Amino acid sequence: MPKGFLNTAFRRKAHNAGKRTEIMRSEELFSRSDGKDGVLRLCGPRSNGLLAFNAHTGNRTVCQMSLADSFPRGEKKYELVPDQQVIVAGTTLYRIRALKNFGDVKAGDLGGCVRSENNLSQRGDCWIGDDAQVYDEAVVSDDAQIFGRGRVYGHARVSDKGQVLGNAQIFGNGRVFKNGVVFDNAKVFGAAQVRDNGLVYGDAEIFDNVRVVERGQVCGDAWLGGRTVIDGRENGSGFASDAPRQRPGAGGRGRRPRSPRGPRP
Repeated sequence: MPKGFLNTAFRRKAHNAGKRTEIMRSEELFSRSDGKDGVLRLCGPRSNGLLAFNAHTGNRTVCQMSLADSFPRGEKKYELVPDQQVIVAGTTLYRIRALKNFGDVKAGDLGGCVRSENNLSQRGDCWIGDDAQVYDEAVVSDDAQIFGRGRVYGHARVSDKGQVLGNAQIFGNGRVFKNGVVFDNAKVFGAAQVRDNGLVYGDAEIFDNVRVVERGQVCGDAWLGGRTVIDGRENGSGFASDAPRQRPGAGGRGRRPRSPRGPRP
C-alpha cells in the first residue's frame, strides 16, 4: 500500500493485530494487514476526500471525515493534470488547470504546479500561475497570487491578497498576507511576515521574527533577522528610510543563517 500520501497522520488502535483491514475511499479500495504494533495507519493518494474504513470488530463501521476542504468536482475551480508532472527534490508536482472562470483566470487556463490539492484552496480567487510551484505543507488561500518562478514550500502560508512573484521564495514558516508582496529574488523564511502592504524585493532576505508592515520595504541586498520590525509609518512617507538595508545588530543572531537549498525543477 502506498505510504506518506496523507499530510495528517491518522491512527486507530486495531482490536486484533494481524487481521485484514480494508480502507475505502470514494474512488479506491486499499487493503493491508497491520504490523506488529497493531496500529492502523490511514493512507491514500489524497487527503481531501471522504474516507470510510472497516474496524476489526467484525461489524462494518463506516467513518467519514474531511481532512481538507472537500468539493464535488462540479464545484471545484481547478484540477490536477496527471500527465503534466515535474519532479522537485524527489517529489512529484502536478500542473493545475482551471475548471471555471474566476478572477483573471479563464476555464482551461494552465497554471503552475502543486503537490496536491491541499496546497491551493478551491475557495476564493487564489491562483498559482506560470512556472510557480507550491508544495510540502505550504498553503495558498483566499485571493493570494503566486506567479513567475515563485516557490512556496515548507510550512509557509500566502493568504488574503498576498503575492509572490518573480523568483521569490517563501519557506519555513514564512507568511505573506494582507496585501504583502515579495518579488525579484527575495526570500522570506523562519517565522518572518510580510503584511499590510509591506514589500520585500531585490535580493533581500528576512528571517527569524522579522515583520514588514504598513508599506515598509526591505530591498537591495538587505538581510534582517531577530525581532526587527520595518514599519513604513515611522518616517511618515510610507518608506522605511534606510532601515531595510541595515544588518541586524543586537536584535539579530550575529551571523547570516544558511538558507535551505531552494529546490529547482
